[in-house]
Amino acid sequence: MTGNQASVRAAEHEVQPLIEHFKTWLPIASRMLKAALEEKAQPQEAARKEQLRRERESEEQRLRVLRNIRI
Repeated sequence: MTGNQASVRAAEHEVQPLIEHFKTWLPIASRMLKAALEEKAQPQEAARKEQLRRERESEEQRLRVLRNIRI
């Protein structure tokens, strides 16, 4: 395997069955990869949303204070 290419040594009569196997395997592997990437991204996304929520609350509090100040 080199980069995003793989090679297989096969006899002439083995080529088509290998291709058919790959065509079956590829969608399964793609779904598994997608699920793994989404699972890995979930904690990061949750942390990002929590940070945004804290920043929004802080800004809302700052604006409330500024509205209520009388000089």
